[in-house]
Amino acid sequence: MLLFILLFLFFVIIPVGIGIVIYKLIVRSGSKRNATIFAVIYGLILTVTAVSIIFEDELFTKGDALELLREQRIELADGFSIVENQSMSGIGDYYHTFTLQISEKDKFKIIEGIKQAHNFIPFVDSAATDFYPTEDRYEEKRTEYNYETEYQYIREYFQGNGQSYAPTHRKIKVQKKTNEIVFEEMVE
Repeated sequence: MLLFILLFLFFVIIPVGIGIVIYKLIVRSGSKRNATIFAVIYGLILTVTAVSIIFEDELFTKGDALELLREQRIELADGFSIVENQSMSGIGDYYHTFTLQISEKDKFKIIEGIKQAHNFIPFVDSAATDFYPTEDRYEEKRTEYNYETEYQYIREYFQGNGQSYAPTHRKIKVQKKTNEIVFEEMVE
């Protein structure tokens, strides 16, 4: 309960309070018109920010999905649909996953790209697929793993973002039995 109160203070009360203080300072300087303009613009910025945070999953588009796939050198030539999209965040952690229904042609193109990677590992035990680096994880250069499990072909990507920032860890899983791909991003 204390955490909720602190988060509410930080994300609601403080920004609104700052806006009120600035508004009153502008009014005291003798420009009520400028204070009103500031209040409208500041209110819109807070509203848009709140809506984009609250409805993040609903505002996720096909363009967003394509951009995340391109970062891992995966291109879709045919149409696709978003089957599911979810994101969760906590203090210092972020998890995002989505599932796409893709064409058979795109599926085989992605699988071939994974299989032809220089570091492809065929038939890895699903329980032994923890490639997440533990040493120097904040400074780690871009690392990519391509492997096959019993049910999926996987391209896993890891990159440290510097000492003060959480590393990026992403996986794209191509299902063997369906034309679905699953994208997972973990920032810890």
